[in-house]
Amino acid sequence: MSGEREAVLEVEGLTVRYGEQVAVDAADLVVRRGELFGFIGPNGAGKSTTMRVLATVQPAPEGRVRVLGRDVALDPEWVRWRLGYMPDLFGMPDEL
Repeated sequence: MSGEREAVLEVEGLTVRYGEQVAVDAADLVVRRGELFGFIGPNGAGKSTTMRVLATVQPAPEGRVRVLGRDVALDPEWVRWRLGYMPDLFGMPDEL
């Protein structure tokens, strides 16, 4: 690792579509331990969709997302136990 901090969040090629509408287009992102990261952008830019995928509320149809090294698609329960997620409009999904 040669002094490089551990990645706590890794997003590779995340793409989410709603019909013909592309909400997130091949997003790549790495956030390392100790870093702060914020999503800033206009409405419809894919911020909430990306957060729902990270929080395992919505599946990632394309791409790969890891939290603390764990794939959110393969180990969603483990990921949920380690995240705090509070959207603007709160409505707890049935699966949680």
